[in-house]
Amino acid sequence: MKFIFKEYINNITEDDIKKFAEQEKVTLTDEETKIIYLYLKNYWEDLLDGETDVIFKELKEKLRPDTYLKVLEVYDKYKKMLK
Repeated sequence: MKFIFKEYINNITEDDIKKFAEQEKVTLTDEETKIIYLYLKNYWEDLLDGETDVIFKELKEKLRPDTYLKVLEVYDKYKKMLK
């Protein structure tokens, strides 16, 4: 399963993130898009494994509060779907 995620993350673009956010009713700033992109690219495996404490602590400091809460909500939603 990790192979599938790895391939997807290898090909993801900032534009993909922006489009996904729009589908989830979230408006991201360009800076937030870049931050989320970098975190997905660098920490996708930790996110998939549920090792999120440090990641979400950092994101809380870097994203607007409403964006941060939506990121948590979307993460929880998709994490439950994968179980």
